[in-house]
Amino acid sequence: MILCGTRFRYSEHTMIKWTRRVQNVLLITSLVVSVVAFVVTEWRHAILLPYRTFEIEGHVTNVVVSPDGKYLAATQEAHDRHGEQYPFMQFRIVVWDIEAGRIIYASFLPDTGPHTPEFSDDSSSVVFKNNVASFSHRLDSYEIVRNRSDYAKGHRYAQSRDGKLVLWMRPPGPDFVAKMCVRDTQTGKQVEIADEDSFVNWDRATFAPDSQTLHAPKVNGEAVAFWSVRDGKPVPVPDWVPTRPHLLRDVRVSEDGSQVATAWDDGRVFVSPTTKSERKAGMGKSFRFPGEDISWASFVDGGRFLVIRGGSRRECARGNDRCLPVEHFSDEPPVRYEWSQVVWDRETGKSFSVADGAPVSKQGFLIRDRKHLHDLRTGHEQTLSSGLWGELFADEFVGNERFVIGERSVRGGRLQQDRTIYLWKVPQ
Repeated sequence: MILCGTRFRYSEHTMIKWTRRVQNVLLITSLVVSVVAFVVTEWRHAILLPYRTFEIEGHVTNVVVSPDGKYLAATQEAHDRHGEQYPFMQFRIVVWDIEAGRIIYASFLPDTGPHTPEFSDDSSSVVFKNNVASFSHRLDSYEIVRNRSDYAKGHRYAQSRDGKLVLWMRPPGPDFVAKMCVRDTQTGKQVEIADEDSFVNWDRATFAPDSQTLHAPKVNGEAVAFWSVRDGKPVPVPDWVPTRPHLLRDVRVSEDGSQVATAWDDGRVFVSPTTKSERKAGMGKSFRFPGEDISWASFVDGGRFLVIRGGSRRECARGNDRCLPVEHFSDEPPVRYEWSQVVWDRETGKSFSVADGAPVSKQGFLIRDRKHLHDLRTGHEQTLSSGLWGELFADEFVGNERFVIGERSVRGGRLQQDRTIYLWKVPQ
């Protein structure tokens, strides 16, 4: 009986000991699994892997994504399999189906010279154009049609809110002078803009909320210029733009046309309503730019944020390429501009600086240092990764800002001009 009792107590003690060991192992395992899951989750939140990649041989001249985000078109200089260019500088056009990741059309262009691809608003066709001719390719029929019309060869700069008016550049004619025109998309009527100088920044041209006028900033330090869309002649500053005893640098209208942002040479930006009844209450909110002067301002995320670019004069040594030109016999020291960008949150009143030239989407995303995707609303940031070696360069938002496009630079490749194009999907 004594031996049996001893054996029973011994086996019971052993069972309790092994049970505790198993519990400790399970506890440690669960902790390890939780830590690994946490690390993987945080890594997935911190790293944004590419949605699609495209290997392109030869020197790529232009890459563009369709507005619906379904197609990618590129033009490239053709190379043979030995890496040498074809004679007569032949150019090749390629169109990819982004979702399927395959080429749906590829062909050599019959004309020499680089072409710029441009998709239609409904993404049903893509036009490859230069100053000689344009080739329209319908994505459903895989046909290429030569088009020598000036409008097909021109470049669009701005469009009115209702889509009826388009600002475009007519290619140079016999006089070798390109002209800016406003085209009515319904009637085809065109009005030539009477610009007396070449210092207009047409890339930032904007139609008024009522589509009656067109305005664009100057690059030579002068005030914003306004034109009538009826006859293309200069007009005074409209009444929906507030007046101040300072030089007006830029005018931007929100997407819904209810607000206007005006930038002035004293470093201040004002946001005010465009309707006369609401303007009587005052000029609205204002922001003081930390620099001396303002170049431009843009609405972001429905008007909550305002991206402002400006600069300050700094002295520099004579002979520096970044110095502004001065008179040869002037005693004044040469100066240069230090440009910077500031993002102003109108809801909180806070602001922060970003690198000059950093792309900002209308949905409120910022590409920081060409490697990180920053959400202005939440402050969350993801690193754009390729999962491979080489340095990445994220360039801009494409496809109605659904994607971020970039490329990877790798030394020692088969062709130094070969490129890998990456598309990252912007979180919705």
